[in-house]
Amino acid sequence: MPPAVTFERVLTNGVELQCAVAGEGPLLFLLHGFPEFWQCWENQIPALAKEFRVIAPDLRGFASSDKPVAGYGGRVLANDILGLIDHYAGPDEPVRIAGHDWGGYILWFLAYLAPERLKRITVLNSPHPWMYQLSIFTSSQIWRLWYVLFFQIPCIAEWFIGRKNGTGAVSVLHVGSNGFAFPPEYIDAIRREITRPGAPPATLEYYRTAARYGLTGVCFMRGITQVPVQVIWGTADPALSVSLTQHVDRHAPNVQVDLLPNIGHYVTHEAPERVTELLLSWMRSA
Repeated sequence: MPPAVTFERVLTNGVELQCAVAGEGPLLFLLHGFPEFWQCWENQIPALAKEFRVIAPDLRGFASSDKPVAGYGGRVLANDILGLIDHYAGPDEPVRIAGHDWGGYILWFLAYLAPERLKRITVLNSPHPWMYQLSIFTSSQIWRLWYVLFFQIPCIAEWFIGRKNGTGAVSVLHVGSNGFAFPPEYIDAIRREITRPGAPPATLEYYRTAARYGLTGVCFMRGITQVPVQVIWGTADPALSVSLTQHVDRHAPNVQVDLLPNIGHYVTHEAPERVTELLLSWMRSA
């Protein structure tokens, strides 16, 4: 565990989210993805906390946060984070946020729904939702969607994720990272958190809700956001093609794209020093 991390539970948008908090200075929120939790940022927090007050929540449905059976659409998830921003920053101060995977998905929603609350954002291996939906029909991305389809199957997907004390969730990590050797203690933490009561169906509901609404759920993002956006992308991501980073400036003209060659989906683990360096450089320049 990173040094000087404390934990707080915050009521936001009708759910309690546990937040890991470290450091002092301007606020910097860190949002994780599937099947992880706040600790996916453990390699970045020590350096970031020297310059920022870092807030890393467990998103709803994950780890120590509440796990309602519904409420996993992008707008609801964005309102969860807006509540955290109000709690830590007040109603007027814009903040910096980085998000990986589903955390990045939430950030894209925020960039359109509440751009005035954001100084700048970083999305890590998380495509622009409107561009992603279009890519399903126009590129090779459709062949990478097998896991999304599998996660739609009731009961079976839950069984797979939680089977053998979380072995299914661990296999998602290994496949997504092309076999990167995660530390054993982190694997144990993933097993512990993903097998908490209610966690498998809650975390899978992210995929199911997004699939349920499809294009209609993200069509409001056809336009432009003026929020400064940094895109960090591991080019060897087996689930999300690097082609999804092309032409993102059509929707986010103030964008910087940083590609990480030969790195898979779980960039905070696979390229920890480089991700930390890129985050610091981008967030300092706000």
